[in-house]
Amino acid sequence: MREGDSFGQGLARWIQNNIPGNSLFYVRSAMDYLIMYNLYDWMKPGYFRRMKKRVERENNQTFFMRPVSGL
Repeated sequence: MREGDSFGQGLARWIQNNIPGNSLFYVRSAMDYLIMYNLYDWMKPGYFRRMKKRVERENNQTFFMRPVSGL
């Protein structure tokens, strides 16, 4: 799972989408910032640095809160 293979990514996405109450926007945001962003960055180091640059370039937007402490 550490290598970021498709099974690990699919499993993380499945867990994220099947947590009870995750359809509530505040629960989803809390889970993303507290757990999922760190899990994704652990599986593929630099993932959110690349995502941040892409969001800034394509949408001309920035993050209100940094998803991962290393950004």
